[in-house]
Amino acid sequence: MAGAATGALASGPMSKHPTTRRFHVKIPVRFRDLDPMGHVNNSVYFTYLEVARTAYWQELHHDYSYDVLDFVVARAECDYVSAAMLREVVRVEVWLSKIGTTSFVLDYEMFDEQSDRLIGRGKTVQVMIDPKTGRPRPIAPELRERLKSFAEHWGGPVPE
Repeated sequence: MAGAATGALASGPMSKHPTTRRFHVKIPVRFRDLDPMGHVNNSVYFTYLEVARTAYWQELHHDYSYDVLDFVVARAECDYVSAAMLREVVRVEVWLSKIGTTSFVLDYEMFDEQSDRLIGRGKTVQVMIDPKTGRPRPIAPELRERLKSFAEHWGGPVPE
């Protein structure tokens, strides 16, 4: 589990935010996350997205093995809205926003858990690859359906 490896998850990924019903993780801000100005360093937000993405993927694939990693993150972006600070817990919500031929897009919003203040928004593009060649490959029909079903379960629109 992502939280076990990073020590970042405050609660299990299966909990649902009562208003959004989006899949989410809660990450306590650690002292090591801070920059000299006392707020979370901009690069750390990408780690928060990674923790949420990993938990999402593991919940989607209970039987998943990292021995055969079959996607790469081809693009990652983050828009900063407000600073996260020490002693805050960042709730990272993640949802599927698009499924293409060889890729799928996850969108993220990060909130202070206590105040519900928006901290930032993110997006990652995952490209399926052939593990032997490293080249893009089509998303398997079974995975496409699993992604859609998971998105529907979490109350989001089901992308085509």
